Formats: sequence, structure tokens, C-alpha cells
Amino acid sequence: MTDTAAPITGYIPGAYKLDPGHSDVAFTVRHLMINKVRGHFTRVEADIVLAPNPLDSTATATIDPNSIDTNNPTRDDDLRSSNFFEVDRYPTINYRSTGVRHTEDGFDLDGELTIHGVTRRVPP
Repeated sequence: MTDTAAPITGYIPGAYKLDPGHSDVAFTVRHLMINKVRGHFTRVEADIVLAPNPLDSTATATIDPNSIDTNNPTRDDDLRSSNFFEVDRYPTINYRSTGVRHTEDGFDLDGELTIHGVTRRVPP
């Protein structure tokens, strides 16, 4: 366990669930190098455990890729298809934290993101 150096004002250790009414999992991707496509997922569940030492905290999240919304129903259907998310075969996107780092700006969360059956470290 590494010391966080100073108490964090307002930090309250405990177990928390994501409040979907006050949260959003959103994304932006470039399309044809000309414009950006923005969207979000409307069904997300997440659990965050704030440990007494913030560096020992954890987070998990499950996203329903069927809930993708880019404000274009035709594109959303294509994203749900076997061309992209293949939601019938891969019904969830999962995130699991693997560590917390104290940085100059605060704290960064490292983890593993699994999409379409492939797990990658984030940030890489």
C-alpha cells in the first residue's frame, strides 16, 4: 500500500453503484477522416469501491452494446450487427479496474476492457 500523501477533501470510502440518471458512457469516433460520430450507451451498470486508501479502490462496469445510440437508427442497427458488436453473440461489454495511480492531476484508473470477446488493457 502506497501513501496518498494528503487527505482528499470530501473523500468517503465505501461501495457505490452507478446512478444511470446522472451518468453517461459516451464516445466519439472519426468517420472517413472528415467528421466525428458521437454516441452513447443507454444501459450501463457499474460498481465502484472507494477504499480507505484511494490507491486500493476498484471499479467494474457492464455495458449493454444493444443500447448503443448514435442518433441514427440505421447506423445503430449496423453497429449491433456482426459487422461490429455482434450483440447476439457478445451481449455485454465489460470493464474491470486493475489498479489506481496517483498522478499530478489526481488519480488515473488502469483496467481491462472486453469488447467482442477481446480484452485489452486501458490505458494501453
